Amino acid sequence: LEGVSPRIVMHYFGLACLYTANNQLTFYCFELLDPGTFALAKSLAPYLVALMLWLTGQQLNQLQWVCIILQCTSIATTQYDACKSAGVFSAKAYGLAALATSITATSSVWNQKVVKGFDVPVNLQNSILYVFGLLIAVASYLVKPNVADDGDSRSFFHGYSLLAVVLILFQAFHGLAVTLVYKYADAIVKNFANSAVMAILVVLSAYFFELHTTLHSWLGVVGVLVTTFAYMNIAVKM
Repeated sequence: LEGVSPRIVMHYFGLACLYTANNQLTFYCFELLDPGTFALAKSLAPYLVALMLWLTGQQLNQLQWVCIILQCTSIATTQYDACKSAGVFSAKAYGLAALATSITATSSVWNQKVVKGFDVPVNLQNSILYVFGLLIAVASYLVKPNVADDGDSRSFFHGYSLLAVVLILFQAFHGLAVTLVYKYADAIVKNFANSAVMAILVVLSAYFFELHTTLHSWLGVVGVLVTTFAYMNIAVKM
């Protein structure tokens, strides 16, 4: 525990609270949105992350800003229904997605500042964060336990299947990998990388979740992928 101070512990307690709230919020979003649309909304995070990093002193070149703004524009294109002159989903759905995106951006910038600002091994930082996350998640379960419609209490692992276990493992390894991205790159790169996931999810949503796609949708997806390529391969090297 050499190098671990009360300050870094409090940082990770705050981050664990944000991550836990965001994970809970994600389930509510999936009740209203398909995975592809939710991923598209979350792809707005690079703009918020870039703005926060700029406000905290990190310099970005002009091409980086151009890529970020173009990506946000492409995402907006995919979510606008020209016939209705409105969004594809309800205002509540977009409100929850916006809240989740804001929390994602805030936690990304905060985590990057902690990872790069303290001389503590990444695996130890992950351990502190995950212990807090576990404690907060268990506390949230105790506050609102799993109760059936008839009032009977359910066991902690009620409804779990192999698929649920695999999902938990994937989320855990994703969290470990993200910390390394913060250490050796930055939060903007992490959020731009999510765009590749977004493109895959839009295709899967169209085939498996009956997402109605239009020419606007696919043009927006292409725009996101092109700006991601330009950012990763050109802008960050300038």
